[in-house]
Amino acid sequence: LPLHNVTLTNDFYMSKYEITIGQYVEFLNANNVVLTDNVVTLNRINLLYIGSSPSPQYNAGTNTWTISANNKDLPITNVTPEGALAFCNWIGGKLPTEAQWEYAARAGTNTLHFFANDIVTNYAWITSNSNNITHKVGLLRANGNSLYDIYGNVAEITRDTYPTSTIPAHNSSDPVTNPIVNSGVFHIVRGGSYQTAAPNSFARSALDIALA
Repeated sequence: LPLHNVTLTNDFYMSKYEITIGQYVEFLNANNVVLTDNVVTLNRINLLYIGSSPSPQYNAGTNTWTISANNKDLPITNVTPEGALAFCNWIGGKLPTEAQWEYAARAGTNTLHFFANDIVTNYAWITSNSNNITHKVGLLRANGNSLYDIYGNVAEITRDTYPTSTIPAHNSSDPVTNPIVNSGVFHIVRGGSYQTAAPNSFARSALDIALA
């Protein structure tokens, strides 16, 4: 805020689903990534923290990662921004900018939500329907761009960064054509998660370690 128009001049692709644990396991194995004290590292960069939620399992004897069939389609969690960037580089992509994420999320709408007068829980795993856990990607309805879990389930890291977790308001001198801010270590996170009560197309937060 305040509300302002943004112009994007380049086409871009967006993953149809949130990145899954199974996909991240492929990345870990392809790069011979190791586990040290519950921290997944590659070239001294922390990629992922192994937490209590479903996580990849590491076999030190074979230096391989696995995930159970029941959990492979869950979205990956506890990924650092560096871990998200490393995965994107591996697949030949990049994180979306904030503006790209919002454009993709809105799907041509300019309202609070992309689904007009429908019910949010038809599209998003949030506090009222998630049972405080993540769910397999793509189970609910997609938005108008055929993207699933844009709201809820796990939050999405964007490329924009700020020096602190306090995000300044937009002002008239800020760029509005292909905007991006790279001024710190706190990545902007969008979409909300399974612990969010009321996600929408423009809510934003800044975290140095994000959820997905």
